[in-house]
This record gives sequence, structure tokens and C-alpha cells, in this order.
Amino acid sequence: MKPIRYLQLVCALLMMGCGQSTEETPQEKTSTGNTSVVTTKNEIKLNNIADIQKAYTHAITMMGKNILDSTLFKYDCDGEKGGTVIYYVDKKDLKIIVHRYHEYDHFEAEDKYFVNDGHVFFVHRKSLSLSFDSGPVGATKENITEQRIYIL
Repeated sequence: MKPIRYLQLVCALLMMGCGQSTEETPQEKTSTGNTSVVTTKNEIKLNNIADIQKAYTHAITMMGKNILDSTLFKYDCDGEKGGTVIYYVDKKDLKIIVHRYHEYDHFEAEDKYFVNDGHVFFVHRKSLSLSFDSGPVGATKENITEQRIYIL
């Protein structure tokens, strides 16, 4: 099974596990006029960490300049868990999947999957959880975790 199909399957199983229907919302591509970023399939070869960093920068630049088309769906698991999955596409090539999700009021996270030629090459995960601190009454502590996963 191709890695990208695996990600799509995981997202679909997550949605079915909620017992809720999903809502799909297409988003329009907004163009910033003439841009210098041009992509073609198999443009970026990923042989080492430096190549992955260049491909990551290229994808983030494309997303920041609104060059990529996107579509999203939201899900809600009875108010306990919920989130949004956004697919960013250049022509017909999937480039980035962003999954933002939360559990109750004390946890939220964002996972970004960067794709080149149908394969995930980099994952950036950020999460924030709140816990009660042993200090003054009602004090909370923020636990922030960030992971960067490079895949050759």
C-alpha cells in the first residue's frame, strides 16, 4: 500500500471511529499573480536531510503564497474530540496534509505531513496540553511538544 494511501486510510478510520459524519468543504485557490515558483512532478529528489529541508521550504513557500489548491473536512466526536484535515494540492499532486485536532479543552495539536511524488518525506508535529500546577489554586501548566520526523 502506498504511504499516501495509508494516511488517507488512517484519516478515514478516525472519522468512522467517531460515529459522526464528516463535512467536506472545497476551498478556492487564491492567486497572488505572477510567481517564481514552478513545480513539476518529480522535481525534487530527496537523497539527504538537506534535500528534505529544501523540499519543506518549497512546500511552505507555495502554501504561503496561496499557490496550492486545498480542500478540507471537519469532524466532531460528540464534543469530546474533533478536528480538521486539510489537503493541499499542486495541480493533481498532493503536497501537504494538515491535521488540526483537539480533545476536550486541555489538548490541541497540529500534524503536517509533507508529500513528494506520493510519499511522505517530512512530518512536523506540535501539541499543547494543559495540566493543573501545584502552585496557586487554579494555576495551569502548558506542556508544548514539537517533533520533526525526516523520512528518506
